[in-house]
Amino acid sequence: GHHESLTMALRLAAALAACLVLATGAEASKLQGSRLLSLRGGSKEKVAIIGSGNWGSAIAKIVGRNVLEKAGYDSEVRMWVYEEQVEGRNLTEIINTEHENVKYLKGVKFTDNVIADPELESAVKDATLLIFVLPHQFLSRICPKIKGNHAKGARACSLIKGIEFGDAGPILISSMIKEEMGGMDVSVLMGANVA
Repeated sequence: GHHESLTMALRLAAALAACLVLATGAEASKLQGSRLLSLRGGSKEKVAIIGSGNWGSAIAKIVGRNVLEKAGYDSEVRMWVYEEQVEGRNLTEIINTEHENVKYLKGVKFTDNVIADPELESAVKDATLLIFVLPHQFLSRICPKIKGNHAKGARACSLIKGIEFGDAGPILISSMIKEEMGGMDVSVLMGANVA
């Protein structure tokens, strides 16, 4: 039921948190963290979440908390939210005031540093790590809006379920993101959809 789905989403979100640490090198000593900052021109890692459904919201909860606890991260996490009306209010307004996605992850609170943004270009502005967590059918529409707005050298992490098929056979979603984003490095987090 809903509780089992939420529990699985939060477990997978915790796994992503571990992947983020490994992907950015922040798990090492402060010295290694400062090397990472040095390689990035002294700037901190800035995470943007592209998608805000059940899975995206679970990830936002974990990532929002983790960036506050880890050195080398910008404290703000922007989450792109497709604007919807919920009981006469914008979903982004509800998320930003109540710190909860009442439509897709009711009862789970975000840290205050998770900011819902209905404008994709603004949500990814200067991000060094883009977490894609939305249906893959939207990639060809959203990637052109993302390109040029993220930080130079940004990387992606795909949490997108599924696979696409082309004339030559199956196509990995990570390959679609890489191609749409002009060769960007893409990592993948996957796990059981239903357990």
